[in-house]
Amino acid sequence: MNIIIPGGAGFVGRNLVRVLASENYDMNEITVLNKDEKNQEYVKKYGVKALHADLAEKQDWYDEFNEKEVVINLAVQISSPNPELFYRNNVLATRNVLEAAKNAGMKRIIHFSSSAVLSVRKDYYAQTKFEGETLVKKSGLEYCILQPSIMYGPTDDKNIGFLINFAKKIPFFPDTRSWEMAQAANLR
Repeated sequence: MNIIIPGGAGFVGRNLVRVLASENYDMNEITVLNKDEKNQEYVKKYGVKALHADLAEKQDWYDEFNEKEVVINLAVQISSPNPELFYRNNVLATRNVLEAAKNAGMKRIIHFSSSAVLSVRKDYYAQTKFEGETLVKKSGLEYCILQPSIMYGPTDDKNIGFLINFAKKIPFFPDTRSWEMAQAANLR
């Protein structure tokens, strides 16, 4: 099955490519589109076709959707001091990916969103991920939308990965017993 993965050289994409390779998937059937050239080098070592693409801009990458069967949209703007980047990379990029998929005659999309769309959170990230989901739902394509709350695993340098790396560098890491002992000492 020919797969195209917009944002496929990011954290989730790198691990997806790694797992597909470990399962003996035909890596020649995978195309990754990504803006980060350093991350592209990581996935290229698995034999995928990795191309530079700004998904918010309609460019030659549109043609890469031809003869693909499934799109796994992992493109995302998670954080930025610039609100415009959330719109560009979570809404406009999703709109362009959907347009490219439909123009190529594709029928299916797996779209990574976030549990933030279900929360009371009203920041640019949550709002634009919600807008991206709405575009997918109205696209006419068969879709599966995933809304993870947190992602962690190999190559993770944020969230849980940050805590693991921190614990490895510090010769001690407080546990609940330390907290309970400190509380008991303060109560006397």
